[in-house]
Amino acid sequence: MTDDTPIFWSSPYQKEISAKIVEVNETELRFDQALFYPGGGGQPHDLGNMIYKEYTLPIIEVYAIEGEIWHKIDKKETIDFQVDEDV
Repeated sequence: MTDDTPIFWSSPYQKEISAKIVEVNETELRFDQALFYPGGGGQPHDLGNMIYKEYTLPIIEVYAIEGEIWHKIDKKETIDFQVDEDV
């Protein structure tokens, strides 16, 4: 597998990673690494949580657009996500 292989393919049982935010779109985030499966082929997308600063946020949807994997979070508070910060 190549270096850009998503973690959900190369290590499907891995449960935690550290990743950097590379793009923000309101309640949707894209990271430099992908642990969550975006769904496809009849399989649902993964669910889980991400930790950002002092917040634990549920990831409620994961999807791919043109090879980029996006994570939609259930954000109840105003949080200012910053590109290049770790989650």
